[in-house]
Amino acid sequence: MASELLNAQTSDKLLLNEKTLSDTVINDSGHESSGSLSAELPSTPEGEQKQHDAFTNTIEEKLSSSDSNETKFFRIKIAVPGGENIEVQISDGDIIQELYQMLLEKDSTCHRTCFRLYYEGNPLDQFTEIKNIPNIQDQVVFTVVEEPYNIREARTHVRHLREIVRSHDISDAANGVEFASFTCLSQITQAVDENRKSARPPLSSNSAEIRSESDCLPPYWLLPGCGEVPLKPLIPLNSNYKNNGNESLTPNSFQAIRQIYFSSFNPPPGPRKMKGDVLYLVVDCVEERRFHITCCTRGFFVNSSVGDVFKPEKSSVYGNRIYHSLFDLLSDLSPHFKKTFSQILKTRADKHIFERLPAPYQLYHWIVPLVDNKLDQMRADDQIQPFRVGFEDHMPGQIRDWNEELQTTHDMPQTTFAERLCRDRARFKVNADFLQACVRGAMAVIDGSVLSINPADEPKMQMFIWNNIFLSLGFDEIGGDAAAHASYSADLAAVQAYAHIDDPKLHTCGMAVIDLRGCRIMAQSIIPGILDREQHEPIVYGSFDSGKTVLSNDVYAQLLQNSSELLKIQPHLVWNGKEGDEYVKLFSSYESKGIIGNDRRHYLMDLLRTFPPDVNFLEDAEPTEKAKL
Repeated sequence: MASELLNAQTSDKLLLNEKTLSDTVINDSGHESSGSLSAELPSTPEGEQKQHDAFTNTIEEKLSSSDSNETKFFRIKIAVPGGENIEVQISDGDIIQELYQMLLEKDSTCHRTCFRLYYEGNPLDQFTEIKNIPNIQDQVVFTVVEEPYNIREARTHVRHLREIVRSHDISDAANGVEFASFTCLSQITQAVDENRKSARPPLSSNSAEIRSESDCLPPYWLLPGCGEVPLKPLIPLNSNYKNNGNESLTPNSFQAIRQIYFSSFNPPPGPRKMKGDVLYLVVDCVEERRFHITCCTRGFFVNSSVGDVFKPEKSSVYGNRIYHSLFDLLSDLSPHFKKTFSQILKTRADKHIFERLPAPYQLYHWIVPLVDNKLDQMRADDQIQPFRVGFEDHMPGQIRDWNEELQTTHDMPQTTFAERLCRDRARFKVNADFLQACVRGAMAVIDGSVLSINPADEPKMQMFIWNNIFLSLGFDEIGGDAAAHASYSADLAAVQAYAHIDDPKLHTCGMAVIDLRGCRIMAQSIIPGILDREQHEPIVYGSFDSGKTVLSNDVYAQLLQNSSELLKIQPHLVWNGKEGDEYVKLFSSYESKGIIGNDRRHYLMDLLRTFPPDVNFLEDAEPTEKAKL
């Protein structure tokens, strides 16, 4: 793939976001959380209470027996505006960001997103460790202070509330978005619990209750002689959905609002920006009422706009009060929203902990149910706009340099357990984000939303660059589509093998293979500088002209010597293609290419020949005399 990459163009860099260094756990409202505030949670409320008591006792023992050389634990109270104080235990090695995530998990504070923690009148940085806070001690009080909104915080707040309201909806799992996935866990655990409840001890040896034979039989579609096997049992559904009679599913309840979306009056005109307007929303309530809502720097209020008439002033009908949280405003406007929102939180809390956790990376299902398609303007904006890359709300106006992020996490230190843990978390997060971006790019390529960098070539030979990712379709002149599919799989397996070796000085580019609509697309991160040189300049190891010229390099020979031993690749001599009998020593196939990027890192690419087929294991093949020795 190196020869293909050399004919394209690229730009921008973005260093690794510090926020990717957090792992995720879950608490009572089912949101993602980072850090060590929560212990491993059991599956039942009784088990949670027992574990909470055990965890509290452990904390108290450590508080009483800790010295200056041990980890210290603190009890901290968090004062929330308009609510009661929340008491948590936290160690001195944890960071403030974990307290932010804990507040997003609590039922009483999960709707708050734009706030900051203060201690003794001073703001606390999210990445500050507890032990580095001056005058920190047990039973101190941290204060939650509401911050003014900007465009990013306002969009994040609206989307966060929308995610909570739609947490019971299975359409995200069916469409493969928002890291949602189907789960059979609740059905299995529910069936086990029902069996336990229905099991009764025998009254006597002669009057034992014996289940009928039909109760012990497996489903009919598992019995011998069954013709067509149904696909419906493969789709786990909960009691919140019913079949409406025409093969589609309809949710039974928990519709807090009909729709919430950004108004067409956005962006605010200049005079309104001077008065603090950030953006405008439209909310359709279940009570058949529509509200035009303004988000200003201080919060949310209902404006006087009606239909296509723009009136940004506060509505005299619904009062002049400004609510810092959109949840508080909607709770006053819609009693149904207030009632249903509490039911949603209760339903989420009743789920098993494994079901409340989002999937670490997006899962795409081949068999999904047909769900009624509801109005959702935000979903439409996310899915049908080809220029969106999926990270606009987190890093607006920026495109991530995937290669730099992947290599930065690869270069992180790993001498101690804490460093290895931090490195693994960062690598997993970046790889998950990269895979999500690759899928979006592949879908955009198949949909025709991305322009090719070589439009004059045949469609199967065209290449694309989208969001700093190089994408190419599977094509092989000799073997056709089957050979191209096999070569992409072999290349990906080899990249995984070299990545598992984890040599700190040997790098491979990020790679993903996507099968979509009968096409196989390879997505790769772009090595810095590879597109700014001539075709053969960056290659210092291997061949760039199909074996006519073979190069070797002392640095690569030293780097590949260890990996060749682990991968059982025998070093071999290859004629360098020049006049004379000069041979070069290779530790890989001659098609593999060693490239030194502008970042001075040593990359290895085109590894599809790393694991060639062993002819001694071919079926119906007669081994030669040499092979028999």
